[in-house]
Amino acid sequence: MPTTRTFPPINITEPRFPYAISEEGTNPSSFITIGLADPFSADEFGLLHSNLFYIAGGEIHTLNDSRTGMPEHQVILRHSFAGDIEGSRSQLAVFRFKGLQFAPSYRKSVSFAGWLTAAQFYPVGYEDEQGPVNPFLGEVKQEEIIGHENYGFPYSPPTVAFGFQLPLEVSVTLHHNQSNVQEHLTEIAGK
Repeated sequence: MPTTRTFPPINITEPRFPYAISEEGTNPSSFITIGLADPFSADEFGLLHSNLFYIAGGEIHTLNDSRTGMPEHQVILRHSFAGDIEGSRSQLAVFRFKGLQFAPSYRKSVSFAGWLTAAQFYPVGYEDEQGPVNPFLGEVKQEEIIGHENYGFPYSPPTVAFGFQLPLEVSVTLHHNQSNVQEHLTEIAGK
């Protein structure tokens, strides 16, 4: 059983965009991109492309904010088998948004525009004094005998500051019915 580590917030001073976030050994048929709302502003930030994040197999959820009455949206990527100590499936990434609205969509994609308010994920290659900050690297599903062999992982990833002031105006696009998603994102992220 893994040892549960808690991760303090991470401040990345030299982000390496775009970040491709996925689970090893899976073959999703969709991915989500999160990018700057104005694709022409990438130059201002020293980026080659406006997309900041690619999330393979992520889901879009709508939550109600009872304080403001304005819905909050999340892009979540859950681990396929790892769970926390209570048995809830662990999250590999959580991005939160306010004011998400439909934007022009084409073919196998659905697009939204809104404001990114928080980012939680395990940055590829980031290490702290205890080693790589990703407890899922190299993990394989254990045969369920007692019923909790795949529990004990963190539920939520760390909050990450990545050089942009939040809230940040972004576009969010769900690309569905795709093939070879993992290979495509590896190629895009240049990893």
